[in-house]
Amino acid sequence: MSKYAVVKIGALQEKVSIGDELVVSSSFSETTLIPILVSPKKGQIVSDSKELGKFKVEIEHIGDAKSKKINIFQYKNKTGNRKSGEYGRYSFYADRYDYVRIANLMMNHWQ
Repeated sequence: MSKYAVVKIGALQEKVSIGDELVVSSSFSETTLIPILVSPKKGQIVSDSKELGKFKVEIEHIGDAKSKKINIFQYKNKTGNRKSGEYGRYSFYADRYDYVRIANLMMNHWQ
């Protein structure tokens, strides 16, 4: 893996190369990213903000999914009181996420 980039996706930073598949939150909708750090050749690292403006990481959407449903409730010890969420007896939560693939890591020569 000689050609890689470090990109910021949401609150996370991921080290990616071409063909990698990532799991991101469903609110992520970008198709291109400007990397934080790039290694265009083996042994060379670019971290200058002017130089990083010349690089671009293209992302393609593969699919989406939901995580396993979890039960949310509160239990008070010794009293036996059991409270659930606002939506009736039991409240459930399932996080939504998307699968994305790194399509290309390019350098714009015209900038």
